[in-house]
Amino acid sequence: MTTKPLGSALGWLVGFVAVVIALDSTPLLSKDAAIVVDDSAQLAAGVAAAVACWWTARRHTGTQRRWRLLMAVGMAGWSVGQAIWSWYQIFADTPLPCPSLADVGYLTMPVLALPALLSLGSGVSRQPGTGARHGSTVYLLDSVVVVGSLFVITWATSLGTVVHTVAPTAPAFVTAVAYPATDLVLVVIVGLLAVTRRVPEQYRTQLALLGSGLIAISVSDSIFAYIISSGGEEMPPATNVGFIAGPLLIALAARTGADMRHGAHVRRPPHRTEIA
Repeated sequence: MTTKPLGSALGWLVGFVAVVIALDSTPLLSKDAAIVVDDSAQLAAGVAAAVACWWTARRHTGTQRRWRLLMAVGMAGWSVGQAIWSWYQIFADTPLPCPSLADVGYLTMPVLALPALLSLGSGVSRQPGTGARHGSTVYLLDSVVVVGSLFVITWATSLGTVVHTVAPTAPAFVTAVAYPATDLVLVVIVGLLAVTRRVPEQYRTQLALLGSGLIAISVSDSIFAYIISSGGEEMPPATNVGFIAGPLLIALAARTGADMRHGAHVRRPPHRTEIA
């Protein structure tokens, strides 16, 4: 995807998100109708990301195929979680239990996004004398140290209150901790890749889109946790931007090409020779 089509795609993305937020905020829609619009937009964005990652993976091999397949499965799981959440919000008469199958689906995404990021990061830049596995291990260990420090700080300030508010049982406690922990890991990995990797120019847009999408989802996750901890019953429409824009940015990342000189080979049809 070249600069001009990418700019156009980003423009459509911003326009779509703006329309959804405007519809959710307008008094012309009832509360139930606004929920349908919001949940449908999030589900459509998740499905679009899963399909885009899977479809473009078919045209690549190596690292470029691997990270796309990981994100395809991760976003498919996220979409299943969103579908279950939407069903309970729109059709069910009982609240969604915690933990539930929706949590399994949602958490599939960060669990698979981590190796996808490490795979992409190790595939685009290698230090002399080191392999991809060594580089991925170093970045994973660095992220564990940073996340551990941040987790202790946030637990002592606000996270502990959030968890105790929404997690009265042990399974609910594990589920409540899993969301901020995985969000922190992804944000730190994206930051480390952006700051310390000498990423070739042809990969920077791809990493920027994927990282921005994951961060957008993490930010909305954090806002949701804060609202729940403060006794709120619903998220304002604008705070759901990350759940719509994030998956769409991941879809754009999958649509962004890669250079073959760095191990990301694009599958091409075999050359046909003419018979004289």
